[in-house]
Amino acid sequence: MARVVIYLLEPEMNALNQLAQQEYRPLKSQAALIIRNELKRLGLIEGQLAGRRQTA
Repeated sequence: MARVVIYLLEPEMNALNQLAQQEYRPLKSQAALIIRNELKRLGLIEGQLAGRRQTA
């Protein structure tokens, strides 16, 4: 697995931390999930959006 350093402003970091807490995820996992979902949404990688339940 590759490692990436991302610099965030304090309000962005606070928002990311708040979202991670709301979704019961570690901060790094939350950031990875957001990045992965956006890459999928843009069609840059294949697969279903991660972290979302499929409804029938």
